[in-house]
Amino acid sequence: MVPYDKDEGPASEDDVFDGNPSSGEEEVESNPLAGATVGESAYVTPMVPVPQNNDNATFSLALGIATWLCHITAPFLCFTGCLAPITMIAGIVLGHLGIRDANNLNGLRRNEAIIGLVLNYLSLVGYALLIVGGGALLAGFGAGLT
Repeated sequence: MVPYDKDEGPASEDDVFDGNPSSGEEEVESNPLAGATVGESAYVTPMVPVPQNNDNATFSLALGIATWLCHITAPFLCFTGCLAPITMIAGIVLGHLGIRDANNLNGLRRNEAIIGLVLNYLSLVGYALLIVGGGALLAGFGAGLT
C-alpha cells in the first residue's frame, strides 16, 4: 500500500485513511545514542548548580518573631495569646532542625537558626516563670485562706 499523495490524483479504494500518519511505508529512524559509551553520547547533560537553602532556620526565626508579636498583642487581641505556645514549640523544633541542616550545609543560615532558638527559648522561660509565679501566688492565697 502506498501512502496518498496529492499529485497521484483521487484516492483509490485500497488506500487506508485511519488518521494515523504512518499508515504507509515507514522509515526507521536511527538512534544516535544506541551503542554509545558514557563519554561518547550525542547529548551531554549540563552541570547546573543546585541552590542550597536552609528553610528550617528561616522558619524558626519567623516563628520566633511571630511568638513575640503574639505576646505583645495578647492584651489587645485575645486569640494571639493562644497562638503563642504553638508558634513557640514549632519554632524550637525548626530551630534545632535548622542547626542540624546548617551543619550539613557548611554553616548556611546558622545565625538565623540560633536567633530563632533564642527568641523561642526566651518565650519558653517566660511561660515557665508565669507558671511558677502563678503557682506561688495561688499557694500564697491558699495559705492565707486557712
